[in-house]
Amino acid sequence: MKKLIIILLSLWLLLPATQYAQTESLHHDTAMEHHFQTPHFRGALLMGHTLITPGNTNTRLFVPSWGLDLEYWSRGKWGLGLHTDVEVQDFVVLNDNEEEIQRNEPLILTLDGLYSPFHGLVLLAGPGLAVEEGEHAMLVRVGVEYEVPLGKSFDLFPTIFYDWRFDDYATLTVGLGVGKAF
Repeated sequence: MKKLIIILLSLWLLLPATQYAQTESLHHDTAMEHHFQTPHFRGALLMGHTLITPGNTNTRLFVPSWGLDLEYWSRGKWGLGLHTDVEVQDFVVLNDNEEEIQRNEPLILTLDGLYSPFHGLVLLAGPGLAVEEGEHAMLVRVGVEYEVPLGKSFDLFPTIFYDWRFDDYATLTVGLGVGKAF
């Protein structure tokens, strides 16, 4: 069911973007001006890879991940985002006591403050939770993305963000997303 929802959302975001690709250069300036002058919501779908760096080991693990974001941008350069990510693979990490912890497709929820110091660049930071089978762990996220307009309301954005999880390991995610302002 989770995969079906992700597929449907990706089609909703990706298919209409093709009609705007040819007019990107004509609308670049007006799209960015609209972004800063008009309060709006923005939804985005993200596909990425997450580097898991557990505790005191030299082990590194790459896990595929999907994200779904909902953001509110006020007038100006500030916004607030609810960012959700699912690491779509089971994996094992070691905590500080060298105990194995099984992770089963954890869901990550963060509430991030957003700041765009200039056109396209977005800095983000905020607290969050990693939720899995009734358990949860606190985390802090920091990241950066760069929005490239695709017409009046769509954008393509590379992103990188770091999650420091309080339960002894950290993750670094690199991804590519498609967003739609509404």
